[in-house]
Amino acid sequence: MINRDPDTLTEVPPGMLKLAAESEKKLVHVSIDPEGAKVGDITGLSFWALVDFVPRIGETIRTQNKKFCKVVAVFHGVVSDTPAGQTQAFIMVPTVYATMSKAEEERE
Repeated sequence: MINRDPDTLTEVPPGMLKLAAESEKKLVHVSIDPEGAKVGDITGLSFWALVDFVPRIGETIRTQNKKFCKVVAVFHGVVSDTPAGQTQAFIMVPTVYATMSKAEEERE
């Protein structure tokens, strides 16, 4: 599920935690903004991903549409892993924040 407002955290998609456990991968939230974007700009996107390792600051991510983004921050946040109406449980997951250069954004 892609969210076009990178400043918000979407719910963990149903079944994603089970898939992460079965595949022995880590669940991460990825947020990508164009270089120079300010808080409140709705110009980027965010999504959940399963990874073998959490990307580090300075590393490069290639998106599904083959755009390259530089990881500029990694922080950890608490999210609920419980459907609404049930006893709530929480997990801590990393958010990988990356930026895309203007040149990369305009590249086809």
